[in-house]
Amino acid sequence: MSKQGSRKFRQAAIGAALSECNYAQRALDMFMAYSLIPGIVGPYRASLLFWNGTRYYYVRGWDTSGHGRLLEVFQVNVFGDLEPMLSFQYPPPFRELFPQDYALLFSDEPCGEG
Repeated sequence: MSKQGSRKFRQAAIGAALSECNYAQRALDMFMAYSLIPGIVGPYRASLLFWNGTRYYYVRGWDTSGHGRLLEVFQVNVFGDLEPMLSFQYPPPFRELFPQDYALLFSDEPCGEG
């Protein structure tokens, strides 16, 4: 089956895909329901990063110093649902967008000891 044919089959099976705006809102709703982080405050924003042919929906907030913080990253799975990603799966552009979070996530001493 061609790529086009498999896409039509998948859409027929799951219905029309959500719009980018709807996926961003769903990412924000999922974050608010499951992932609130102490010390990170709103306003929370959901955005889209398109990189290397893939769409990544992410949620950001602000720390007490006013720096933007990456809170959660999602991808759309084959069923059209948002799925949270593990931090080691985040694509490289997030490193430039959120250097403070990358420094923490990929530090040799993630607890700041050393």
